[in-house]
Amino acid sequence: MLASRLVLAVSAFLLALLSVHFALFSAPRMAELRQGTRELSPSGPANAQDTDRLATLAAAEPLDTGPYIALAISAAGTEQAGRLADAIQLRNPRSRSAWLIRLDIAQSRQDMPGLLTALTRLYILDPARRSIYLDLITQIAAEPGHAGAFLPALSQQPPWGREVADRLLETQADTRHLAAILTHFPSRQSRLLNRLIAGGAWDEAYITFLSFVPPEMRTGLTTPVDGEFRGLGLPTPFTWTANRSQTRLEPEGGLAVRFSGRSNTWLAWQILALSPGSYTLATELSGSSTLDGGYLRWEIRCAKGPGLQRLDIQDLSSATRRHSIEVTIPQADCPYQRLSLSGIGGTFPAPLQAVISRVTLTRDPSAARLP
Repeated sequence: MLASRLVLAVSAFLLALLSVHFALFSAPRMAELRQGTRELSPSGPANAQDTDRLATLAAAEPLDTGPYIALAISAAGTEQAGRLADAIQLRNPRSRSAWLIRLDIAQSRQDMPGLLTALTRLYILDPARRSIYLDLITQIAAEPGHAGAFLPALSQQPPWGREVADRLLETQADTRHLAAILTHFPSRQSRLLNRLIAGGAWDEAYITFLSFVPPEMRTGLTTPVDGEFRGLGLPTPFTWTANRSQTRLEPEGGLAVRFSGRSNTWLAWQILALSPGSYTLATELSGSSTLDGGYLRWEIRCAKGPGLQRLDIQDLSSATRRHSIEVTIPQADCPYQRLSLSGIGGTFPAPLQAVISRVTLTRDPSAARLP
């Protein structure tokens, strides 16, 4: 399928170019000068008369790429065509035709790195046909067997990279292959995780999340992830999703909160993967609030089930204080949990400000495992 699509696309381009250039060859000016193109293309087209005609034109107009393009078309897919493409690019470094010829050579050899190089240059040089090049690149990218050529191409940050990644997110079913591609596009990783979760593939989503964590970070992951709110750049929902209108990350770590005290408002949340057992949910924060003006609440619940525990914080002070509560993760039907921070509206609403320095969930090592 890939090879046939490439052949059709390249053939259409080359035939169009051929018709245009032969229309321009009707009046050669220096018919006696032929040797330049004869040396470049000793075998020439099948028709010797055409070879002579093209050789004459090439010699007559040494800066004209047209004769070389026509010769290259007649020698499509051969080493000779590659040498002619070199000649074209010497005369016009931005020649779209030369890269179409190289594309034809690469597809005839099933040379994936060569295909991607040619398609990348054409994507830049030929914006009118950019969607066609994107289709072809996406076909290459969608095949896990082409990863050996495609992934190194992504490391060069090609201009089509994000568009191809977005297309694959809509169509690619092979999670491992797609995850390997998205390691080059961190901003797209959350879309894959959320797609898997929406389809009920929670375990696959969590394993894929771990594959996105750089090796140097893995040994230092906390529970919850980024418990000091330093902005690690990892994909949601297995790290913080924050309400940007009500919160911001502090430069040295910590989550600053501004809450009006009116209606209940979510502030931050993430998905956890705690095993069954007893834990201590603890947080350290400072701030200011008024009596009955509104307060903060940490809540942990099963991701697909009931709430488990709440930690309400109504007595903020300018000094950092620790607040904690015990929580039990049940044995059944709770493999993933949601930890959230909310602002709870007060009887007499008043602005609340706080900085959460840290939040942790620590397993109780002395607690017996639940039956």
